[in-house]
Amino acid sequence: MHALEGVGENYQDHPVVTMTLKAKPNGLESHARGRSTLKLYFKSDPAREYIDFHIILRDITTVSGIGDMIGFSCHLLEQTNRGRLTLQSSDPTDLPIIDPRMLEHPKDIQAMVSAMKFVQQLAATEPMDSFCGELFSPSPDEDWTKFARSTYTSYFHGVGTCKMGPASDPMAVVDQHLRVHGMENLWIGDASIMPTVAHANTNLTSMMIGERAADFIKEYSY
Repeated sequence: MHALEGVGENYQDHPVVTMTLKAKPNGLESHARGRSTLKLYFKSDPAREYIDFHIILRDITTVSGIGDMIGFSCHLLEQTNRGRLTLQSSDPTDLPIIDPRMLEHPKDIQAMVSAMKFVQQLAATEPMDSFCGELFSPSPDEDWTKFARSTYTSYFHGVGTCKMGPASDPMAVVDQHLRVHGMENLWIGDASIMPTVAHANTNLTSMMIGERAADFIKEYSY
């Protein structure tokens, strides 16, 4: 009905890579099952102006034949390149196709490996070394770049596929008042309008976008 090049483009998310170590039997198990106990804010490069990682201590789990394991997940809070979302058919019940393209850019994979090395160092430093044993996955001699690219999952912060921008930008879908370019009485008020994914969880930002959308619609209606 109204073709806009930017719809479905500009997809961004936060990739997550989890490192697993053997847990030492020292009483931590009784306190760290069923809840995360530590969240760190980390810069992959000390020269950065702001953080680009959340690093989260995961629950202790028991793996049959191996024993108790402890994990750290590395959450990269930015994405240099862009993915896309497309429809596989005209049937609205069919799930969309998401090509996230996460950890494909050299800058992003370099940042992820830097965070992974930090976790390795952290686990071997007091007092964490009294809880964390040997690194299990990935192994120290494994190709960590390949491991990250083949095992990453999502922080579930997908955004950007109807990005906000001026009409002169062919990839922009909504203007600064969240109105769809070239259409009347149509606004978008969710995470899809973010030009760039936030360096944080996206829930509060999405709530703010929804509040602003409501204000803009009320102003227009009256």
